[in-house]
Amino acid sequence: MWCRKRRPSHRRQGSVLVEFALVAFIFYMLLGAVISFGYLLYVAQGLQHAADLAAREISRTPLPATFTLEDVLYGNASDPSAPPSLRATRQQIFDDHYLVLNVDPSSDYHGKGSLRELIASLPIVNQQLVPLMQIDVIGGVCYLRYPGAVFIDDDNSDDPATPPPSGLLVAIPRVIARDPVTGVETIDLVRVVEEIESSDPANTEYRDPFQITNPRFRGVVALRFNYPVQSAVMSSFRPGAGGAFSPNGDNSNAADDSGVTVVDVDGFTPPGTATASDAQFGPNAGSFGLGRQAALAKNVRPFHRLISAQAIYRREIFGN
Repeated sequence: MWCRKRRPSHRRQGSVLVEFALVAFIFYMLLGAVISFGYLLYVAQGLQHAADLAAREISRTPLPATFTLEDVLYGNASDPSAPPSLRATRQQIFDDHYLVLNVDPSSDYHGKGSLRELIASLPIVNQQLVPLMQIDVIGGVCYLRYPGAVFIDDDNSDDPATPPPSGLLVAIPRVIARDPVTGVETIDLVRVVEEIESSDPANTEYRDPFQITNPRFRGVVALRFNYPVQSAVMSSFRPGAGGAFSPNGDNSNAADDSGVTVVDVDGFTPPGTATASDAQFGPNAGSFGLGRQAALAKNVRPFHRLISAQAIYRREIFGN
């Protein structure tokens, strides 16, 4: 009886490795995209809840009719002459001094004894933002902080009394442009929470909508929350020569903080000195929190997007 000889199985081993390499590459690309865009959706939902909560609570707080929303969010509530309503707003609703929390074991959690007690003592909007904050080490100290550029607070005259702040503030880097050759950024720094208004000085109807004397809006709380998202698994690239869908493998954006240009678009200057994360690589590394990855045999930026959530509420109560 004639039988066909079977080929040795070891001849198939090389092709199996090639097949696995091709499938694994696609699989890991899809996994990275799922993780990154899932995180984007998570952040967008949490940020929208925070914006809704802040606008609703401020709209129901009796505040002087002459106050601007800038006064409410960033005025000196520690000034003895400040109205009690302003101090209550900062203590109960939102305070930007708590966007960086010292959670180092040696810190005793801002004097509260545990992280749970510290979070429970924060204003309600700051509590809402805690799930969107990230662990980082700055100057050898462990912090739970809002992503973005971190600054040492040079002015402690407006610091809240309890819980004592960490002494660090956060500003959000907004990418305005990139160098066409290297991808190095030109950025504008904006607040985490800012008022929605016109930037045109001549357009008075759309400026200071919070004030009841505004000719068009007559008292609304119009807030925007900003959040920079840098992916931990995806790198940043510029479009290829043929457009958005052309090959761009050679167009990665270089992670070069020394070449970053900072411009002032909205008249906001962070009140402090910039300080960087101790981590050389990661989503929040660098002087401006733009991140750094070791990929493609060089240092490149991670995939970056700025998420903004907005909420508008009519002021319901006006104090004198």
